[in-house]
Amino acid sequence: MITPYDFWYDRQQVRFLEQIIRAFSGFQYQTGSIAGAPPQTLMVPCRMATSNRMIANIMANASENTLQAVPLITVYQTGLRGRREDLQNPAFVDQLQVVERQVVDGVYTPLVGNSYSVDRIMPMPFTMEVNVDLWTSNMEQKYMLCEQMLAVCYPQFQIQNSDNALDWTAVSICFVDDEIIFSSQTIPVGDANSIDILTLKLRIPMWLSAPAAVTEISRIEEVVANVNAGELTLDTTLVIDPTVAATTTIAPGESLGRVLVTPQDYHIGVAGSIITLLDSRGSAIGRDGLAPQWQTFFDLYGKPFQPMISTIRLYSTTDIAGAFVSGTLQYGLTRSELIWSIDPSTLPANTLPAISGVINPLQTFPGNGLPDAVAGDRYLLLNDVGNSQAWNNTTGTFTAKANDIIEFDGTDWVVSINPSDLPMQYLLNHFTTTQLQWNGSDWAVALDGAYGPGLWRLLF
Repeated sequence: MITPYDFWYDRQQVRFLEQIIRAFSGFQYQTGSIAGAPPQTLMVPCRMATSNRMIANIMANASENTLQAVPLITVYQTGLRGRREDLQNPAFVDQLQVVERQVVDGVYTPLVGNSYSVDRIMPMPFTMEVNVDLWTSNMEQKYMLCEQMLAVCYPQFQIQNSDNALDWTAVSICFVDDEIIFSSQTIPVGDANSIDILTLKLRIPMWLSAPAAVTEISRIEEVVANVNAGELTLDTTLVIDPTVAATTTIAPGESLGRVLVTPQDYHIGVAGSIITLLDSRGSAIGRDGLAPQWQTFFDLYGKPFQPMISTIRLYSTTDIAGAFVSGTLQYGLTRSELIWSIDPSTLPANTLPAISGVINPLQTFPGNGLPDAVAGDRYLLLNDVGNSQAWNNTTGTFTAKANDIIEFDGTDWVVSINPSDLPMQYLLNHFTTTQLQWNGSDWAVALDGAYGPGLWRLLF
């Protein structure tokens, strides 16, 4: 059974011929004066010569009486030779790591785009042999054009058949042979054909390349490697011969440890809607005396930051598969800050009823910073408070401590919740629309604080 090769074709020789046509296009000649009119300067066309009879018939308008328009420059390939002396290791593969600039709506940006690995196979050396014919109807035309062409192309000129920065065969040099066939006619010249041809022979060292292997590089953004403790046990069921020692197996045990990291161990600090990048020590000032910048961190990922699209995830525990709070990001006022908009659906569920605000009961009370008490008003206290005229109750026994939540029942203020013995709790502060968290000893804004390596993650 015959297995076909993978098809590929890149028009490599054709592209060289097209560049030669461009090189010989644009030359001009001057006509004579007719009836006293000033001479005209006209451009000489340059095209591929063809031996295809059908194409030649079409160009002649399907008539044998059509005259060939001159002057004219034609280009055609006459040969292809291998250059064994330039042959190098055919099995050599050149490997490149390439990083693009990001393109947004067809415009390049300063940000880093996709990354690629390119494997280029060693190309094969050849020499193309090409003829350039100059067709003229009189000697004056030939001298005009020959003078212009030879001054430009002899003894050599450079051409480029590709604008791909990774194409190591794109540029080549065309050498013009010293022997120029000045005329296709012989002496004496008859009257049958007045068209004369001047021929330049070109030699073009070129390389034929096989397709390169291009692979997009995806950076590893997360590595999970569990290392478990083991319990050595005796597996007696596998003992067949008593003289042979019993085999042992490792029983699964507890995890020995887990290490969570971020690129260069960066930390972040969260304060409300502001996220500040911190160095590996958790400091806002790096060891170099400068504040860490978010753009430097984005460059480590090799992916562009997209305002209002890129998101951040914050984890409250080291369980990377656990719950998280996420939000979209945009640039802040400084290079070290980002502003995030929290996705409310990712916030932890509130476990306690909402409060009307957080107050210092020694300075703020109904009638002084607070509206008149209404049944259901709830406040979180920052300080202890005892019997006072400000919090006068009908019972006269109202006292509360810092971190307590008090509530007005319509008649008296009472301690609604004493969280000292409660596990982690969440509630909403209606006044600031922020979520508060009880961590066992204090109340704090639920998401504020420092997050070390592995407790936060960026998604581009």
